[in-house]
Amino acid sequence: AILVLFCRSRGKSIQTGMGLKLIVGACIFVASIRAGIGLTLTEVAFRAGNIDPNRLQKCLWRVCKVSGLRLHRTERNVDSLAERLCQHFNLFDQRGAVRDTTCALVKLVSDCWVL
Repeated sequence: AILVLFCRSRGKSIQTGMGLKLIVGACIFVASIRAGIGLTLTEVAFRAGNIDPNRLQKCLWRVCKVSGLRLHRTERNVDSLAERLCQHFNLFDQRGAVRDTTCALVKLVSDCWVL
């Protein structure tokens, strides 16, 4: 639905190739945030075919601007992200502290100017 909304607002469809990969990657990132999966932008860029995360970030900004979307990280997103961080770094005893710190940082970012 996000991809269709983006195409309608631009008034044209997207061609094949890197542009399509970028737009689809940005839409997957938005959908993962809304579903509470907690994917990072780098993971989406890697799974979308090794595209540059900076280009994906610019494309995500364009999709959000054109479509009028704002990405809100819910508690489910933060829990999922903290859990995956702990798994990646093999942190077992510090999971609670990592989750609390992650929640505090996400709250700070969403409430302040660091968007």
